[in-house]
Amino acid sequence: KSLRRAETRRQKQREVKRVKGQFKKDPFKTIKGILNPSPVGELKCTKEEIDEHLARTYGDPNRSQPLGILEGLPESAPEPEKRFNLGAIPKREFDEVVKKARSKSAPGSNGIPYTVYKRCPKVAGNLWSILRTGYRTSQYPDNCRHFEGVYIPKADGDF
Repeated sequence: KSLRRAETRRQKQREVKRVKGQFKKDPFKTIKGILNPSPVGELKCTKEEIDEHLARTYGDPNRSQPLGILEGLPESAPEPEKRFNLGAIPKREFDEVVKKARSKSAPGSNGIPYTVYKRCPKVAGNLWSILRTGYRTSQYPDNCRHFEGVYIPKADGDF
């Protein structure tokens, strides 16, 4: 166990040394590679094929039909023992979510990867302020109201 930790530490030190060398040679290229790495794989299907697959797998042909009254359900649910906290997200909780998020996760609709928020606390703080203001005023930008899937090609061995 300690041998594995020592080897991992050595590998990390080598990687840090390599990145520092790259940074000294060309800092702009190094930062661009860290914050916005180029995809390794290639998407081998069309958007139409993906949309068709998602509709077939997750779609509901009866979506527009109302459910009606469902038999066996109680008239009303009992009051919860503990109420939900519907207040704004605390900074500590926001920081925990950012910290736990995988750096390789797909960026959101703004195109900014999690790596930026993890490595630039002031940028993360600005995002938290924007979210808090949106929650307080109930006004969100139009691009935050819609979801669009981002399909990322996987390289061999990434499955």
